[in-house]
Amino acid sequence: MEALSPLISYALKGLESCWMADRKCWAHAFQPDMETQNSSIPASDIFYSLNVLLGLSRLPDKWESTRWKADDLFAPLCDRMLLLPVRAYAYGMALWSGAELGLALPSATVDKIDRLMTEEKAWVGWTAQDVGMLISGLSSMVKQKENRWRKPAERLKRFADRYFSSTKSGLFFDSAKSVRRQFTTFATHVYLTLANFHYGEAFEDESSIQRALMCVDALERAQGPQGEWPWFYHAPSGRVMDMYPVYSVHQDGMAPAYLRHAMTHGHPTAREQIVRGFNWIIGNNELDQSMLMPEHGIILRSQIRNESHERYKRAIRSVTNWVLRKEGSTIEADGLSVNMECRSYHLGWVLWSFGGQSDFSELTHHEIFNMEAPLQRNQNGI
Repeated sequence: MEALSPLISYALKGLESCWMADRKCWAHAFQPDMETQNSSIPASDIFYSLNVLLGLSRLPDKWESTRWKADDLFAPLCDRMLLLPVRAYAYGMALWSGAELGLALPSATVDKIDRLMTEEKAWVGWTAQDVGMLISGLSSMVKQKENRWRKPAERLKRFADRYFSSTKSGLFFDSAKSVRRQFTTFATHVYLTLANFHYGEAFEDESSIQRALMCVDALERAQGPQGEWPWFYHAPSGRVMDMYPVYSVHQDGMAPAYLRHAMTHGHPTAREQIVRGFNWIIGNNELDQSMLMPEHGIILRSQIRNESHERYKRAIRSVTNWVLRKEGSTIEADGLSVNMECRSYHLGWVLWSFGGQSDFSELTHHEIFNMEAPLQRNQNGI
C-alpha cells in the first residue's frame, strides 16, 4: 500500500474531527473553542460531505487508510440532499464526485438534475458557483463517457459564456443579471476557471482552456505580497476591492485545484503560485503564524479584519475603492485576527489538490505536518 504524505495524513485526521457518526456525514464546521465542537447545518453538511468524497477519490490506497467507504456514503447523501434546501451547485458536486468515484447517481437525483437543466429560465438566478460547479460536474461525467450529460453541458456552457464571461480583465461575473454581478469573490473565479478547464478537457475545446488561462493570469496579477489570494474584486477592471478575509482553503486547496490544470496546459508560473499560496498557511502571512491546529488535524478558516459588521464595511470600502479607482491591500497584523473554525469541505479540497500526488514534496512532506504540539496563542486571537 502506498504511504500517504504527511499533509494527507494530517487532513484525514482533521476529517476524523469533523465526522458526525450519528449522521454519517461531515460537519459544516469544527469549532475547537466550543463545547460542542461540530456545528451542523444540514444542507451544508451534505454539500460539504460530497466535497469531501471528491477529495477522498484521490487517495492512492483506495480508501484503505480510512474508516469510510464511498459505496456506503454517496447514494445516501444524494438521497438526503433532495429533502433539503440546497442550491444548484450541490448537484454539480454530486455529479463531479460521482464521476470521480465511479459511482452512479440515484435515479431521483438524476431526475432532479434533469429538471434543473431543462428549466433554463431559472438559470438567470444562478450564481457563478451554481453554473461553474454544474459545468464541472457535467463535464466530468462526459469525460467518463456518460454521454447523456453532453447536451446539458453544452447548453449551460453557452449560457455561461454569454452571461458570465465577457470581461476584458480576464475575470468572470458573479451572476447573469444582478446589480452587483461585477463585484466578485475569489470563489467566483475558481469555480468558473475550473469549469472552463473541465469543459475544455472533456470536449477538447481549446477556446475554453484559453479562457481559463486568461483568468489564471488575471488572478496572478492580484495575488498578494505573501502569496495570499484576495477575496473581493471588481471584475471589469480586474482590481482588488478588498483583500480580506483571506481564506485558508483558497491558499492550500481551491487555488491549487485550478492551478494544477494550468500547469498541465503549460502556464509558466502556475507552480510558483501554488507554492507561494500554500506557504501562507504555514506561517508566511501577515500574522507570521501557522494556520494549523495539530491536536485536531484542522486548518483554521481565515484571517479577518478586527471589525464589527464586516460585510457592511467591506461593501462600503469596495464601493469607495471602485469610485476612486483604488485597490484594496494588506493591512498591519494588529488589525487582524483568526477565524477559529475549520470547514470540512476545506479538507476535501486539500485532498483533491494533493492526494496521490508526488510533485510538491516540499509542501506535502513539510515538517510542520508532523508536529503534535498545540498551536501557540498570541494577542491576535490564536
